[in-house]
Amino acid sequence: MLFTLAHSITLALAVYGLVHVSSKWVEVLIAVSITCIGIENLLTHKLGKKRMILVFCFGLLHGLGFASVLAEKIGGVPRSQLASPLLGFNIGVELAQICVLVAAFLILWPLRKWTPQVQKWGSVCITLIGIIWVVQRLSAV
Repeated sequence: MLFTLAHSITLALAVYGLVHVSSKWVEVLIAVSITCIGIENLLTHKLGKKRMILVFCFGLLHGLGFASVLAEKIGGVPRSQLASPLLGFNIGVELAQICVLVAAFLILWPLRKWTPQVQKWGSVCITLIGIIWVVQRLSAV
C-alpha cells in the first residue's frame, strides 16, 4: 500500500511537470533500490517502521520511473487532459503488480515448506540481478 501511494504521488507530480529528474539517473537509482531490498531481505526478517519508510521511499523513486514511460505515451496531451491517461496508467501498473503477486504466489505455494530457503535464495538472486542492472545502467549514463 505504501509503495502504491508513493509511486502514485511522484507519477502525478512528474506527469504534471512539478518534478523533473533525469530518467537515466532514475533508472540507476531504481536498480540500486532493487539491490538494497535484496540485501535488506538477507539481513532482516522484520517488517518494522524502518522497512515501511524504505518501501515508501522506493515507491517514490519507482513512480519517477513510471512517469518517464508514461511521458513517452502522452507527449503533446494538454495539461488539462492529463488526469484520465494518468489514472488509466496508474490502474494498469497496479493490475500488473497484482498479476505478478498472484503468479509468484502460485509458483511459491508448493515450495512453502522450504520458505526460509526460498526467501534466502530469492533475495540472493534479487541482489545479484540488481547489481547487474546497476552496472548496466551506470554504463549508459
